[in-house]
Amino acid sequence: LGAAVVLAVPFRELLPWRMEWLVIGLTATTPLIVLLIWLMKTSWQPVLEVRRFMEQAVIPFFGNLSILQLLLLAILAGVGEEFFFRAFLQTWLSGILGTVTGLILASLIFGVCHLVTPFYGIFATAMGLYLGGLMLYTGNIWPPVIVHILYDFIALISVMKMRRV
Repeated sequence: LGAAVVLAVPFRELLPWRMEWLVIGLTATTPLIVLLIWLMKTSWQPVLEVRRFMEQAVIPFFGNLSILQLLLLAILAGVGEEFFFRAFLQTWLSGILGTVTGLILASLIFGVCHLVTPFYGIFATAMGLYLGGLMLYTGNIWPPVIVHILYDFIALISVMKMRRV
């Protein structure tokens, strides 16, 4: 947030909380959970590569965390990433380059930061477009934060279940 203040990024207007943001966030999470269910069941090779990465890197690192610790991890990632990539970076880039270009560039950077496999980089870029579009649609950061937290939490639980199967 310090960089946002120094660069005069107008992010404060994205912060006010209303109960409506929770409803929108919960609703906007639904298609992603349907997609996650498909991703956990498909045998499509690019998705299998992501699963292999999860088995080799994520499960050994996070495998012993409790549900509460996984929730805390999801909250930290959801809040931290959304405030950085959407509230700060997307808003800043949009102020310089225009709304659409800011959305696309922030989403591409989000995808590159999540580039564990080519498919996952593309998936994360699409997720960035979805979350950034949600922020633009609502004019608020909280709906994408809620979506990010819920998706990450459910995805983490799903990945941890992979080790038991």
